Amino acid sequence: MDIAVSLKNTSKVFVTGGTQVNAISHVSFDIPEGSFWIIAGPSGSGKTTLLNLIGGLDRATSGEVAIGTMDLGGMDEQALALYRRRRVGFIFQGNNLITSLTAFENVELPLILTGASHRKSKVQAILEEIGLRDKHHMFPQYLSAGEQQRVALARAVVHSPKIVLADEPTANLDAKTGTEILTLLQRLNKNLKRTILLSTHDPRIIENSEHVLRLSDGKLDL
Repeated sequence: MDIAVSLKNTSKVFVTGGTQVNAISHVSFDIPEGSFWIIAGPSGSGKTTLLNLIGGLDRATSGEVAIGTMDLGGMDEQALALYRRRRVGFIFQGNNLITSLTAFENVELPLILTGASHRKSKVQAILEEIGLRDKHHMFPQYLSAGEQQRVALARAVVHSPKIVLADEPTANLDAKTGTEILTLLQRLNKNLKRTILLSTHDPRIIENSEHVLRLSDGKLDL
């Protein structure tokens, strides 16, 4: 099986007020294509930084971050922006929906940015998949928290990214709704064969997951 994500001796150091913070320290792992992995750890363990490195939002201080055969460290800002736009889907703890756009328009946005054709049918198909086709015309403020996160999920996968990065997507949801979002992600992983990395500190998710990477103080627990 081909490798979707590979980190080799990767570190990320932030300097704040003259203080050095080792957010990620010498982390190495391989994630196979089409797999679903949990990035587990308490708040401050480096989960978000790790996802940001994989998503091209941050650059590693040292080591390697490779997506397939692409070395993100060797890319300029323009190439990284293109990588994020075409190959990565992001789901955040706060859904980051644009309140002035309907659910349909929020989901359509990545397709507009990439110049994709057949946008209407693609958006309708993914809204159908997540059970929100009948609410496509609604603005985010009129949707429940769970429905908003479903729209965010649809927006993350509508442009068929190779990798979906979900940063604590269930943290602001009740247990039932969080389980529904996780089930949707698992189904999309299975049906669309996308590689998914989901960060969480929820023990219920961690204990019921087959593939788990555990972080503690920026280091991988082996």
